[in-house]
Amino acid sequence: MFKKRIFVSPLNWGLGHASRCVPIINELLEIGAEPIIGADGSAAIFLKEIFPDLQFVSMPQCNVHYKYKNMLLNIGLQIPSLIKLLNQERKLIRQIVKDYKVQGIISDNRYGIAHVGIPSVFIGHQLNIKIPTSLISKAVNYQNRQMLAKFDSIWVPDCESPDNLSGELSSGFKHRDLRFIGPLSRLNPETAPISNYKIVAILSGPEPQRTNFEKLLTAQLIKLEMPSLLVRGILKKGDDEQQGSLTIKNFAADAEIAALIKGSELFISRSGYSSIMDLAKIKSKHLLLVPTPGQTEQEYLAKRFSNINSIFIF
Repeated sequence: MFKKRIFVSPLNWGLGHASRCVPIINELLEIGAEPIIGADGSAAIFLKEIFPDLQFVSMPQCNVHYKYKNMLLNIGLQIPSLIKLLNQERKLIRQIVKDYKVQGIISDNRYGIAHVGIPSVFIGHQLNIKIPTSLISKAVNYQNRQMLAKFDSIWVPDCESPDNLSGELSSGFKHRDLRFIGPLSRLNPETAPISNYKIVAILSGPEPQRTNFEKLLTAQLIKLEMPSLLVRGILKKGDDEQQGSLTIKNFAADAEIAALIKGSELFISRSGYSSIMDLAKIKSKHLLLVPTPGQTEQEYLAKRFSNINSIFIF
């Protein structure tokens, strides 16, 4: 029986985009499709660990850094690199469709991964980009709509309601085929054991802010002298480190992450959307969400949930 080949390509911006593609890839396998994964960097390493038998295509790297606390400055300085990336993706996807006989495309925040004549899906929750300056916001979001119009369908990993997770980031956006597919999380709270750490912090996101956050948290957690765990969120082999009552490890697998979220008295992470979807699934109660400086999306989400009496308590 001939299997439909579906090309799945998440943006390598932390592990959030790759992690939320895991249930998508599993669903494709379940229905008998043949996923081909396009990824780079840590996203490729992460997905190869989960799907070692699938075919992978190396993608151009998105080396965006958040050096400054001003998002416009961070992105503005890297516009030439982002344009180059977009052009590389557009050229590459034409070759991939030809070489692998691809019949469908699922892109998680890779704007150049669409092809005329091939059903192309864009996965994204931030359809309305948060920009503090009104005039620039209009220009950026106009360009965003133009690029998203090249996709046949947009899948929003959220529910369509006033009490959804993404809030203003996805509300009111117009597209010929906009679908809310529900939050995506690879974690399973039902099978998760309970960890013994009182405080757990899991880091993620672009450099150098991930490292800056690690240094800040390490110093604070050591001072608290409580059983604590800090997961660096880097795909690098190494033994666990012990600094007083603080345990530091590089990476945690899915089952362990679910246990850590479920069992901790306080869970600390960035307010990235993929992290929020995981926390919502586990129904974690005691959270400290810290936005990455300069990421207005995360700043909005952290503020949104600090003002909502739902499953989140800050």
